[in-house]
Amino acid sequence: MNDENEKKPCCTAAASRLVQYITVNGKQVGISHLDTIFEETDKVDYTDELSIREKLLELTKIYNYVPSTVEKQYENVLFEEFKKRKDSIGI
Repeated sequence: MNDENEKKPCCTAAASRLVQYITVNGKQVGISHLDTIFEETDKVDYTDELSIREKLLELTKIYNYVPSTVEKQYENVLFEEFKKRKDSIGI
């Protein structure tokens, strides 16, 4: 079995455990595969903040619906959360 299949949930209950919550515009928003998004972003050697922000949003949109009207707010929250996790656990 390849790595791609190993990450796929086997059922709805397992899939729901892949959802983590962030706050965007004062509302809790469920983000699927947030750990994967952060891990994949961290694998690339970015030299500037803008590239990191763009990658975070790009990957988030692969697994989640992000309304175009709040993309910038998602990007800001994702970047801040990414920085916090990177500093605290060293991803």
